[in-house]
Amino acid sequence: MVITAPYGAGRSADHEACGNGAKVKKGDVLVEFDNTTVKQKLAQDQSALKSADAEIQQSRAAARLKEEKDLTDVMTADYDVRKTRMDASKEEILSVIEGEQAKLKVADAEQKLKEAESQAQSGSFFGSVR
Repeated sequence: MVITAPYGAGRSADHEACGNGAKVKKGDVLVEFDNTTVKQKLAQDQSALKSADAEIQQSRAAARLKEEKDLTDVMTADYDVRKTRMDASKEEILSVIEGEQAKLKVADAEQKLKEAESQAQSGSFFGSVR
């Protein structure tokens, strides 16, 4: 009977009990394979898997950082818009207040002029001396 090993099983080493034409019983070891190559390949594949997992984790972390940066940028832009709007409305209010203050100053000056004219016409000190 011909015995075949699976692909990549490693080198085979014939067992002593299995000579050419020897009689064997059920359960006898016929062939042993050297699994050093398979173990090395497994170690390499496990190392590659760990490396790929680390790259995935790094990519996920970078994506989270970008997401957080994008969120921060949006919040900063929103704050800037709100602040700019508030500053703009403050300017409108200040302009109205400054305008009203100017009107009050004009009214005060006009009142002082009227008072001065009234005093001048009523015969204040100079009017009584004449």
